[in-house]
Amino acid sequence: MIDIFMLVIVIVLSIIIIAVNIYLLAYFCTTDDNDFKGAIVLKITAVLGMFIGLGQVCLLPLDVSNTRGSGGEFRMDLIWQITYLVIAVFVFVIIPLEIAIYECDPDWTCGQKFTNSFCFFFCEVLVVGLLFFITFLIFNTVHIPVTSTKCTIKSLDEMFSSSSEIEDDTIFTKANCTTLEDTELEFTVNFQVYAIALLSFISYLLFMLFGGVGIFSFPLDLIYSFCTRPIKIKPGKLEEMKKEIVVTAADLKDLGMQLKKLEELGHHKKNMFSKEKRHYNDLLKQLKVGVSVIEDQYEIVNFQELANQTSALGYLMQLIAGIFCMILSVIWIVQIVLYILIKIDGKPLNTFLNVPLVYLSDNNLSFLSIIIFVVFAFYLLIITVKGNFKFGLRLMCLGQIHPMKKDNTYMNSILFNVLLVMLTSVSVIQFSIRAFGEYTSMTDADIIFNTQIKYLTFYSFFFGYNIFEYGMLLFALISFVYLICRPNDTNTVKKILFKKFENDKKINEESKYGKIEMKNLE
Repeated sequence: MIDIFMLVIVIVLSIIIIAVNIYLLAYFCTTDDNDFKGAIVLKITAVLGMFIGLGQVCLLPLDVSNTRGSGGEFRMDLIWQITYLVIAVFVFVIIPLEIAIYECDPDWTCGQKFTNSFCFFFCEVLVVGLLFFITFLIFNTVHIPVTSTKCTIKSLDEMFSSSSEIEDDTIFTKANCTTLEDTELEFTVNFQVYAIALLSFISYLLFMLFGGVGIFSFPLDLIYSFCTRPIKIKPGKLEEMKKEIVVTAADLKDLGMQLKKLEELGHHKKNMFSKEKRHYNDLLKQLKVGVSVIEDQYEIVNFQELANQTSALGYLMQLIAGIFCMILSVIWIVQIVLYILIKIDGKPLNTFLNVPLVYLSDNNLSFLSIIIFVVFAFYLLIITVKGNFKFGLRLMCLGQIHPMKKDNTYMNSILFNVLLVMLTSVSVIQFSIRAFGEYTSMTDADIIFNTQIKYLTFYSFFFGYNIFEYGMLLFALISFVYLICRPNDTNTVKKILFKKFENDKKINEESKYGKIEMKNLE
């Protein structure tokens, strides 16, 4: 029988997620694309992608309810497989193809755009397809450890006849049972399950890095925004700041002109491994960082001009949000350590968050357990996106930067972040199953991840020894120490964009920001 209350919750959450996605798209989309008639296909893809990525988090409480007999007997195993198949198609096919088409030279004809994009698409599909099929043929075997116990029927009969109440954990102790040697149950998984395993492995690598960086950088940045809120300064100092922005803008314009010359020479069309193409990409990334920095500086100047008129409530809300998010981060760290990493006789040291979730779920308060779970799971997705931007901005050479800014985010950046959310949502589900093991026990998702994928050849090493969890804590510790010492991105970005700072004390006395010298790009 279908639980009407659970069905209503799922429908309401779906409507809320779709509405929030549309609002976020309108909020961040650049004014060049804010007309929903423009790039409509890309915008539909972004909304659907975010809905699938975020909505997947809501499937796990439904799976829990379904397992405990109140969810309507849905085929959750089939729903999970379909969901991950759709995610794989979006992540490896649809979104990369749309980004490639969007980033084509606007002066190209439609034929040139599709030809160039489909060449990229064909190469990507070929590489991804070979990766999936070759690794499937090699690592498709599951080795589940099994402990066999032999008991005589006579002893069991005597035990049950002698006592009317027998606890489950003492049944084999009181019976005449003999524990045989440990063995392994070996079987092969189908391609759908293996595809989920590989998708989860790739997702976990990103989640380990970006989640580890974002788990403290997100709350610290909110708190730092409050600490660096604009204060009243002298008009002369404000004029100096404006002049610095003008000088920097002129330097960035020169950099843009040099990029234009390289484009005229055809360097942007060269092979991706050629020296010319690498040089062009390097300058392009520097320009992106420079634009990001100067936009932030421009906003700071605007904040300073409106300092006397700006309400302090907004910054106070950032402080409160930062403290709340820091509490969530600390709770997650404690849950990882106590429940996943520290084991005594194979059992977690402390169940921690599992206690309230299981209690609420077993006492007709499942809606509260769903709210708690969704808050913690969504927070993981938020810190992952934050960690991507934070890490990418500081180590620009490792990838492109796709910051999300109000009314100033192009569709390729939006789609990239949608791709990141969809991909990391897979590991968020698996991570949540591991972190909330008692709450999610015996669900179809638990069977897929903790019974099949966890013991797959090759993957069992990473999941069995908690490599990703240890790696996440390591990145969290490193980022926390680094951000405490260097909380502001500006200094690091300038090191990338510019050759050096002017260190002359006299100049520093005239302007605390100092003069900057453009990197020699000849």
